[in-house]
Amino acid sequence: MKFAVISLIILSFNIITLTAQKFLYDTVVVDSLYKKLDSTALLKNDSLTGVAEFEIGMYFFKKTKQSYLYVPHIRKALSLLRNKQDNYRLMMSYFILGQASSDNHSDYDTTLSYYLRALEYSVQANDPTMEGIITGNLGTLQILNDHHKEGVNNIKKAIKMFYKTGDSSNIMVYYGNLGNYFFLKRDYDSALYYYNYSNKFITTRKNLYDLGRNYGNMALVFIRKGDAGKAFRYISRYDSLSRRLNDTLSLTRCYNLTAKAYLVLNNYDSALFFAEKSLQTAKKLNSPNRIPAAYKILYLINKQKGNNKEALHYFEIYNAYDDSVNSQKRRSEIMQLLADYEYLKKKNEIKLLKANNELNKHIIEIQRARMRFVITIGVFILIIGIVFVILWYNKRKSYLEILKKTLELEAQKEITKDTAVRQNEVDERDLEIIGKWKEKVVEKKAYLDPDFSMDTASEILETNRSYLSKALNHYYDKNFKALINEYRIREACSLLKDKDNRKYTLEAIAGRSGFKNNVSFTAAFKKYTGLTPGFFRDHAPKIIDAQKQEEDY
Repeated sequence: MKFAVISLIILSFNIITLTAQKFLYDTVVVDSLYKKLDSTALLKNDSLTGVAEFEIGMYFFKKTKQSYLYVPHIRKALSLLRNKQDNYRLMMSYFILGQASSDNHSDYDTTLSYYLRALEYSVQANDPTMEGIITGNLGTLQILNDHHKEGVNNIKKAIKMFYKTGDSSNIMVYYGNLGNYFFLKRDYDSALYYYNYSNKFITTRKNLYDLGRNYGNMALVFIRKGDAGKAFRYISRYDSLSRRLNDTLSLTRCYNLTAKAYLVLNNYDSALFFAEKSLQTAKKLNSPNRIPAAYKILYLINKQKGNNKEALHYFEIYNAYDDSVNSQKRRSEIMQLLADYEYLKKKNEIKLLKANNELNKHIIEIQRARMRFVITIGVFILIIGIVFVILWYNKRKSYLEILKKTLELEAQKEITKDTAVRQNEVDERDLEIIGKWKEKVVEKKAYLDPDFSMDTASEILETNRSYLSKALNHYYDKNFKALINEYRIREACSLLKDKDNRKYTLEAIAGRSGFKNNVSFTAAFKKYTGLTPGFFRDHAPKIIDAQKQEEDY
């Protein structure tokens, strides 16, 4: 229940956040952009209209990062400018579509084609900076899709381009990306090598944030290597830099890394202190990334400490946050699909009023889709439940039928074989042995001794194993072991249906029935009756009582 409430709260927060993000743009600027678009549309000039569409798309891309807002405009711009030799806008259009495709986890080939076209136009536009950025993004895409060699080569190629242009910021970023790649590959020495190179290109105050992030990454490398001492050294640098920049979010990560380093040393008290401090700070900032990270380290500390109850508690909360992030990604994908659909359907609708109306339609359609999804899932679960109940009822009914037949068989005094067959096969010596068998084994229940065997029986009946086996097979049409198990199961049924014996465990019933252990007892019972001993014990008394009531009636 607690897990469900937490998941609901997180999901609600993400929906509110997603809705709020739609309105993070300046409506005055948007109005002016759409007015410009209207005026160009009246002139029926494709170039001017394409530029206006591009400017609107670029504005939404920079301000909102919501692909369903900017992608339709960028695509319209692309269709209008494709034959106009506007290399810069064509380059940026394909680049933005590649970014949107990557962010929404579209198929690899589509995203790759966008980046390759963007790269082609960057060369024609003679823009080495964008050429480097696109090449770097292309490399990152290839790495994420398991084309590791090509991806690393493209990132290195991008770095070389940035060396030529003197773009130290991007050199720093892509060296850091290489460090991240080798970290994920668990090549920690290579990761440290590239992180150190990245640090050398910190040139501005803005880059200090990246330097801090690199320090955190390097600390994490040493934590993975089990070297807490060096990890603390980089955490200290990260902490100092975060305080200098008044960067509370980075401090939250510092606390988390400190907890991990103490966990390497098995210093659980210190690890818990910094993990809880990380959680408190993350909650104050309401950080969607740092809060689950704090719950995860709290889970790991308690798990390693052996405090399973607390570990499970934190693990459930961490999973709730993780599920909410995935839900938000799925919603973004749905909204992207809807935007693509509306682009094809409403290709010529460019006015602001109509655009706003379409946005409202998107929201309503999403709500309806969610409602349909919930109803569909509900109906599906209901059908599954009904099928399960029917199957369970039929299975239980068949079990009860088997139980009734078992009780009828158990009520028989003797195990017999067809009379006609018995008269044809059984000779006088067999009948003599069977007579002694019934007298000395069946009536005295010698088979209840767990050590009762063919040799024991032969001694009691004063005959040999061969004669005894032949007589039993001819008379009962069963071998010695099957016959003894049947007698024992009959005894077990008699004990299990008696309500006074409910105080005994099934293992005790097995022993009293002549079985050495519960495993062999359960196997034999199920083979003979088709039921488990537990099911028989639970339902046999009820059937017997019902039969008595029918007889009394």
